[in-house]
Amino acid sequence: MDSREFLKNLLKKLKEALRKGLSLDEIAGIIAGLGIPALVLIVLIAVVPFSGAAAITLSLATIGGPLGMIGGVVALTALALIARADAKY
Repeated sequence: MDSREFLKNLLKKLKEALRKGLSLDEIAGIIAGLGIPALVLIVLIAVVPFSGAAAITLSLATIGGPLGMIGGVVALTALALIARADAKY
């Protein structure tokens, strides 16, 4: 999936959410919950001296610490939950 398809799907989901009656605050929480972990991962990928899959692997392993890539995925998921809860506040 390229970035255009991703953005189209995201906008489609946001339109459906608005039709279902979600408030703008809830939508902002969803976007914050996805955007902040993505921003963290992109910054780490930019700092890593590798490119491609090696950059993603090393970035996730760096975030995960001793737990490696799985720990990195868990850490980004926890960050997403924290960002969403913070956006609700």
